[in-house]
Amino acid sequence: MYILERCVKNGPTACWVQYGACGNRNLLERIRAGQANKRQWRIRRTTQSIWHHHSSASADLRKAG
Repeated sequence: MYILERCVKNGPTACWVQYGACGNRNLLERIRAGQANKRQWRIRRTTQSIWHHHSSASADLRKAG
């Protein structure tokens, strides 16, 4: 499983916000390539379920960018 994340500034600090998850890294790379500032985006691999922290997966969906 791969996670698409964006670095979001919050005052003097920054955090990584998850925007998508997929088993296909190439698909996430294509999405990242279409973003205006590619340095704000990263793809990382995870071995844990990303949905176990959320009561509703659909509530977490956001438009990238």
